[in-house]
Amino acid sequence: MGYMMNAQECANELGISKPHAYKLIKQMNEELSKNGYIIINGRVPRNYFYERFYHDSEEKRYAAYKEKNKNAWYVSFYYLDWSGERKRCHKRGFSTKREAIEYENTFKEKNNKSLSMNFEDFIDIYFADKEHELKERTINSKKYMINRHIIPFFKGRKINEIQASDIIKWQDKIIKQGYSECYNRMLNNQINAIFNHASIIYDLKSNPCKKTKRIGKPSKKGVEFWTKSEYDEFISKVNDEKYIVLYNLLYFSGMRIGEALALTSNDINFETNQIHITKTYCKIGDKELITTPKTEESNRTIDMPSFVISQIKEYISKLYEFSANERIWEMTIRAVEIKMQRIIKKYNLKKNKTTFVKAFACCISYKFRSTTYRYKRKSRSYRY
Repeated sequence: MGYMMNAQECANELGISKPHAYKLIKQMNEELSKNGYIIINGRVPRNYFYERFYHDSEEKRYAAYKEKNKNAWYVSFYYLDWSGERKRCHKRGFSTKREAIEYENTFKEKNNKSLSMNFEDFIDIYFADKEHELKERTINSKKYMINRHIIPFFKGRKINEIQASDIIKWQDKIIKQGYSECYNRMLNNQINAIFNHASIIYDLKSNPCKKTKRIGKPSKKGVEFWTKSEYDEFISKVNDEKYIVLYNLLYFSGMRIGEALALTSNDINFETNQIHITKTYCKIGDKELITTPKTEESNRTIDMPSFVISQIKEYISKLYEFSANERIWEMTIRAVEIKMQRIIKKYNLKKNKTTFVKAFACCISYKFRSTTYRYKRKSRSYRY
């Protein structure tokens, strides 16, 4: 903590509004000025604040108390929430007074969004801010990379004290791990995003990542995908009807696997041979989720070949008491991918290292269908 206290710190300490804190600071500064001390408007020496309010009692500077008849400590103090409402925080179970005081300081720093907090504490704020901006699957992916590769290096460091030299040391450690250039770039993007957020939203003086060279490289490997003849060879080896229909849907529509697995009968117009994409499926741990598509432009209508729609209709007719609002394919993305890779390995077929979206673009470029088609990349709208 610094030598001086500002109005926000005073407000948090006393559980009062910020304007009220300014009045108290002004009063204390007038007292100091009369005694010949130099003052700074809007701030007050921390020690003088404690002397005036707690008579310099060390026990009263923090709301840490010892449990009666127990060898444990607890904290109890007031704070202002985001709406300005005065609330009380009460937490028990600390083995030492120091732990209780550290909890109080961390709580107040988080509540005040002070950048003198530890790096790992700011990460909690970062994800709280991103909760409604990013999809749950994206947040879980970011958490994995940050918790595994970034927090262990910067844990315990004040976020406003981390310098460009520290970022370079972290980069050197990541490079020595032997990850791919693409993964190194992803990790670098994550730490840059954290400091960008601190800089833009919470007024961190500067983003130390901007002073360093990015590590890793974006993936520029040549894309390998199936031509129509190669896909025909693959699908001829599939002997499970549900997978045959699903793979045909993926190949001839270009939709993502999650989008296909989220489809219900209500999403398909069997008369016009159209499929409406409005959602996607994913599984996080043991939880299955149906969410909005990856981007706004992914909400679209696809005109499909009639034989694919006929295959879907016939497959649905064989499902026992199937409801129109139930998922047509009750399986996971991983199951779809594993099935495909097993067939490729068993029959020594050409590996498909990309999604069916790219394969679809390829099949259009070969113009293998006799019917006419229209392909609009930006809105992902297709017509045959």
